[in-house]
Amino acid sequence: MAAGALAYYTAPDVLTHPGPHARRLNELPEGLPALHSALNELLVHVWKVRAYHPHLFAPVGREVFVRHTARLLETMLRLDPAPLSAPRPVERRAVVDCRHFAVVLCGVLRHRGVPARPRCGFATYLEKSVYVDHWICEVWDASQGRWLMEDADKQLHDVPPDEFLTGTHAWQLCRQNAAFAEQIGYTAEQRGLWVARANLVRDVAALNGFPSVSGDAWGLGRIADADLTPSDLETLDYVADLAEHATDDAAFAALCDMYESTPGLRVPDVIPNSDHFNGNAWRFVDWRAEP
Repeated sequence: MAAGALAYYTAPDVLTHPGPHARRLNELPEGLPALHSALNELLVHVWKVRAYHPHLFAPVGREVFVRHTARLLETMLRLDPAPLSAPRPVERRAVVDCRHFAVVLCGVLRHRGVPARPRCGFATYLEKSVYVDHWICEVWDASQGRWLMEDADKQLHDVPPDEFLTGTHAWQLCRQNAAFAEQIGYTAEQRGLWVARANLVRDVAALNGFPSVSGDAWGLGRIADADLTPSDLETLDYVADLAEHATDDAAFAALCDMYESTPGLRVPDVIPNSDHFNGNAWRFVDWRAEP
């Protein structure tokens, strides 16, 4: 892997930076399986709350839309100021989704000097009928010279690449075989190439330091299928290929340059977000101004 990329993915970015709570991360255990377990004692997925603890669910103050790790850590410590190694009862865990498990794991590992990066894509192991929208964290294993895919939400270590498709790889598979796109979805009902396109854009942004939250959609990830041009498809194909082959410094620099120079890929200052707690109504968030 490119030395420049490894350095980039070792430094905290604006969304993974733990802020004033950095030293509290030292309270968490060493080793990936232990970290997965510890995070599941601090965070709880929103679907589990809805399914098993509906009395705890409140749409106001939810953490699912929190982008900044520092803000999420503040919430976690406000819910329970005990050491982060101490298990919390479910009512004192932050209600999040898979993205936050991946991003917090990434933040912890970067704090410890380990290259890590959140990835947006699709898991094969969540539903039988469709490859479901999901987030994992890639962790660089220097001894093996490769990225390990870690699912902290499901507590899975070294997920095989045929069980989690990154957004960039899923897009390539869909472009090679149009029928495959029908296996890609947010749900069994919401599936197709448009879903793969949306997660491609989100995955490329994550590779460039912006792991988006549920409902974020912008640029080439939000545009209607009917409005896509051949040039748009060429851009999407090219950036997916760059991401899949960014193994040296020149290729990694080209990926970063492509992202920064392409408005349809780069995250805008005001980002459209579909609020799934409010009938998927669109709201427009100045994410840089968020606390």
